[in-house]
This record gives sequence, C-alpha cells and structure tokens, in this order.
Amino acid sequence: MPREFFDDFARVAQDEGRHFTVLSARLRELGSHYGALPAHDGLWDSATRTSHSLLARLAVEHCVHEARGLDVLPTTISRFRAGGDEQTAKLLEIIIYPEEITHCAAGVRWFRYLCLRSHNGDPTASSVPQDITQCSVLPRGGTSDINKVEEVEDGPEAKLAEPSNGHDKTVQQVEDELAQCKLVDIDDDAEAAVIRTFHSVVREYFRGPLKPPFNTEARKAAGFDPAWYEPLAVKEVERQAVE
Repeated sequence: MPREFFDDFARVAQDEGRHFTVLSARLRELGSHYGALPAHDGLWDSATRTSHSLLARLAVEHCVHEARGLDVLPTTISRFRAGGDEQTAKLLEIIIYPEEITHCAAGVRWFRYLCLRSHNGDPTASSVPQDITQCSVLPRGGTSDINKVEEVEDGPEAKLAEPSNGHDKTVQQVEDELAQCKLVDIDDDAEAAVIRTFHSVVREYFRGPLKPPFNTEARKAAGFDPAWYEPLAVKEVERQAVE
C-alpha cells in the first residue's frame, strides 16, 4: 500500500487515542471510569474475522462500524444536551463527531482504491495513481489543537451552554474539506463494481443486516451514498425472495 494509506490510518489511530483520553477523563469527572459498565465486543469480533483481509477490514470496521457511529452520534449528543450535560455533548459534537466522519471516509477511500487498483490490473501498485485520488492525505475533521480540547473540557459553563449551531454545520464543514480528497469521477460501471464488491464483502464478514435509520448527510460527507448501504439493510431472506 502507498505511503498515503499509512498516513491516513496513523491519523485515525491518533484521533482514537485522543477520543479515549478525553472521554475517560470526562467519566472520571462524573465519578465513574472506563470499564465500570459492560460493553459489547462487536468491534473486536469484526477485527478478528477480518484479520486476514484488508479489503474486509476496511469494509466492516470503517464502512459499517464507523458509519454506525455516525448514525447514532447526533441522537446521543441530543440526549446528553437534553439531560443537562452540555460539556459531554460538546466533547462529542466538536471533537469526536467530525473526526469520525473522516475515519469512515478513510475506509471508503481506500476500499475504493483497492477495488480500482484490482480493476486496473495492477494489484501490486505501490503509489496512488493520479487518476484515483486528488490529494495526499485526508484532512482533519475535528481538532488536534489541545487548547481547543481543553477549552471544551475546562471552559466556563456559561460558554459551554451557548446554543449549538447544530450538526448540519459540522457535517457540511467536514464534507467541504473531504471534497478536496475525494476520488475523481469514475465511470458508472466501475463504481457499480466497487459497490457490488462492498455488498459481497459485508455480507460475508458482517453478521446480520445493517440497522437503519442512517445518517445520510454524514455518510455522504464521508464519500458514500445510499446505494452502498441501503441494500444491506434488507434481511437476507427478503433479499433472496427479491432475487
């Protein structure tokens, strides 16, 4: 894989480490700690199932699990805000939500890359072809500025309680940045082939249908439209009946 691939996922890892740090600190402020409550192991289960296949890992971890996070985060933010916990809502809204869009975008970007590279008959290419991508690395969707992180964590309550501009502005800002790194236009047949491969890989490596409702705007910002995921929300028995 090209250098840009490693740059993207080093950034994803850095983001996730920061997410854990700020949320773990917030839990301690609330009198709890990470691990105090049970959690599912779906991510680790998927990581194990896809450990032998980069294509499957990108599809399931980043285009299914990360995308599911985009679906539920706006509601989660609203629930914290409605419950009076503006500080946690801001952590999710300002830091985590926009960065998760870029993580999903990384999965979509490099899944497409692998499919197009294979389609072009060069499975060992070591650099990003100029006709596949328009920039070297994905932009940062949230903030790496530690001062901004500390402002959200430690800022005065009056400032944190200011009305939010909503999630639409966040999504639009990230979408505008990611537009600079999107794949150039590919023909409909090539895109359809990529989507068919995605459906096949997800059905093989992910258990069960995808769960709607979908955050279509955030998913669009990440680079994939309903044709990628809506067919996977249909139960297998229903899909077979249609076929």
